[in-house]
Amino acid sequence: MPFTTLLDKATYSTLDIVGLYGQRWDVELDLRHIKTTLGMDVLRCKTPSMVRKEIYVYLLAYNLLRSLMWSAGTTYGTPPLRLSLQGTRHHFNNFIPELLATSSTKRHGTPQGKCEGAATATTAYYRHIVVNA
Repeated sequence: MPFTTLLDKATYSTLDIVGLYGQRWDVELDLRHIKTTLGMDVLRCKTPSMVRKEIYVYLLAYNLLRSLMWSAGTTYGTPPLRLSLQGTRHHFNNFIPELLATSSTKRHGTPQGKCEGAATATTAYYRHIVVNA
């Protein structure tokens, strides 16, 4: 049974409390993913300002991966939360050379050609995430 300090039943209904615990659970899972999947269990910087920057980089990487998962899921009709963060990270790391190759082959073309090449590579990447989830 959940414990809480929100004891005023007039202000906080049982459903409100249950909903808050569900949201808290999601936050706990997100923090666990940041620590384990992205390797933030140990911060390597020594000064407070550099530790803050290191945390910001981890949060940026986490949001990038979650954005990719959302895009892939909505593109192919799969709920994004059903996709694996670890799997997305793995596929993204393996897909970087293809993205770089696409952008370098289109480098001498028109800006429209660059966008088409990147869009094709991105679509293939999204399909790869969803199919291999």
